[in-house]
Amino acid sequence: MPEITFATMQPRTARGVTLAQPQSIKKKMTVRDLNFYYQDENRALIDISMPIYAYRVTSLFGPSGCGKSTLLRVFNRIYDLYEGQRTEGEVLLDGKNILLPDEDATLLRARIGMVFQKPTPFPMSIYDNIAFGISLYRTLSRADLDVEVEQSLRRAALWDEVKDHLSQSGLALSGGQQQRLCIARAIAIQPEVLLWKEFDAVAGGLVILLAHKEVELPSQAQAPNFVPPRRAIPGPEPILVPRA
Repeated sequence: MPEITFATMQPRTARGVTLAQPQSIKKKMTVRDLNFYYQDENRALIDISMPIYAYRVTSLFGPSGCGKSTLLRVFNRIYDLYEGQRTEGEVLLDGKNILLPDEDATLLRARIGMVFQKPTPFPMSIYDNIAFGISLYRTLSRADLDVEVEQSLRRAALWDEVKDHLSQSGLALSGGQQQRLCIARAIAIQPEVLLWKEFDAVAGGLVILLAHKEVELPSQAQAPNFVPPRRAIPGPEPILVPRA
């Protein structure tokens, strides 16, 4: 069965500035002996174990069908939506196993957000696409909500293009704009971990971005594409290289 490899790198802002890092790099998530089964008991993930470090970008590499997307869906328990799918093993978030049945999956998805490869804007206005998620978890005045919406759109490099059209449907945006709207929507709820399915099908990578307030997401045109290193070594060292 094809294998998944992974590597980590130090995140940078859209301006290419390396973010300040804590002196000791800690694990944000830990995967231990993870197995995943589809309804027909087909085992799609076999004994996966890996660390995921805070303040690092972790990328997964492997050929089509090796389980990269399945692993991401385990991290925020999307598989719960489908009958008969199940896991074995542990996925620890800050030391707590998020796969336990008493874990609230809705609250988990606020802590672990996801940006899908295909844009999935809600059938509502640009403003409400951002405000909807915020309002689920926080009670804000309209003025404060306006600030949060603007900041999220700015961080996704979309504000300047839509600031005069916030009442327009998100579905009316171009494909690239819809993707950035989904990025803004994901970061608006301030997730601790952001699962980001890589746009570059050639690289075959999926990016798990551990988000924090200082991260400024690049525009789609500026976003780096990563190619797998010859040897992916687990750990906090920045070993991915930008594609020329």
